[in-house]
Amino acid sequence: MSRAESAVVDEDIQHLLDGSDVGTKVGLTVLLVTVRPDGWPNLALLSAGEVVVTSPSEVRLALWPSSTTTANLRLQPKCTLALVHNNAAHYVHCLAAAQPDLVLARGSVRSRFHLTVERHRVDVVGYATITSGITFELAHEQETVTSWQETVSLLRR
Repeated sequence: MSRAESAVVDEDIQHLLDGSDVGTKVGLTVLLVTVRPDGWPNLALLSAGEVVVTSPSEVRLALWPSSTTTANLRLQPKCTLALVHNNAAHYVHCLAAAQPDLVLARGSVRSRFHLTVERHRVDVVGYATITSGITFELAHEQETVTSWQETVSLLRR
């Protein structure tokens, strides 16, 4: 197993999750692992319309206000983002801080969090190639992509 670790998000992941061209990133899934009050991990599946890497050391999230994930981050700031990209598993360990909510044009609200990157670990194994992670298809693609574009624009500010 080859493992690389750094204190910042590498350029490849920065570019992938910079909020640009979200319409071409439909299906990309980022796992967000938070800690529940009972100590168990909680997994949430996020899209490219909910995660923006704004610098090598900062990630911003837009989450549903009533979600378990949002409640978890408000109680315990430690979290991990996980994804598969370019034949490698990426784990970004972060500390989250709640920010004022985002209000989208149609009146829907997202809870906003700024994450400070503590560590980015990349795992690759020689005996196998990781070809994909979890992916999805959208029921209403254009409507969703339009909402993502607005969300990432607000997260970038």
